[in-house]
Amino acid sequence: MAMDTDTRRAFLQALDEDAEFRQEVRNRLLSRELMELPEKFADFTAKVNDFMAYVNDFMAHVNDFMAYVNDFIEEQKRVNAEFRADIAELKGDFAELKGDVSELKVSYKQLDGRLGVVENQLKRIGDDVGMLKGNVAFYAARDRFELILEQLGLDYVNMLSRQELIDMVRRYGSERIEFSDRRSFYAADLVLEARDGAGDACYVVLEASYTADRRDTDRVSRNAEYLTLFTGCPAHGIIASVDNDRDIQPLFQAGTLQWFQLQPEDLQPQ
Repeated sequence: MAMDTDTRRAFLQALDEDAEFRQEVRNRLLSRELMELPEKFADFTAKVNDFMAYVNDFMAHVNDFMAYVNDFIEEQKRVNAEFRADIAELKGDFAELKGDVSELKVSYKQLDGRLGVVENQLKRIGDDVGMLKGNVAFYAARDRFELILEQLGLDYVNMLSRQELIDMVRRYGSERIEFSDRRSFYAADLVLEARDGAGDACYVVLEASYTADRRDTDRVSRNAEYLTLFTGCPAHGIIASVDNDRDIQPLFQAGTLQWFQLQPEDLQPQ
């Protein structure tokens, strides 16, 4: 039934003058979702702003790290090709990340989807950074092999090449060693032939890492055992690192393995 003019006028006047009546009409006309939309949108906007602040801070740290990596690449010409490829990939990831962040502003649904992409990219960045730090530790340890031998009280004789390690295994009998173990042995970071204070021959096998863990100690222990098996001479396992995981510290305290501590300044470009 249509309202007459007076009723309509009275209804409109009540809407203008009676706040409680106006709210009751709004409650009847609008759904709960529409009523809550401004509050939800404000909450969503706040979350987006917090995330953007975090991303901007993260990008500032990344840019600082990129400057350090570029300086390092100039000094380490032997690995320029590999490092430049890594840096180019990182720059591409950062550009894609910036594009994703721009799209996050469009809607909450897109934000939810892009968070997974950002997480994967950050993991890739962390993996690449870990690889770079490991390479830096490797070259720092290799450049200080005389100090490593001095710590062990040994005299330098020879630094074994990969071909010499292969020949050593072949003389022993390659078929007697699993291929995966042979491959790990050939990939040892550094193998030195040395002599002790009595002039007797011995060997040193080294694994370098920024932060050494159980995989490093297992590998160097196994390779030291192989050196003794192949040569009949004592072999010393040593870890060169800036820091170590807590669970491998007892190995050094017990003297099972030796630790050559790399100093932070050892990792700076010369």
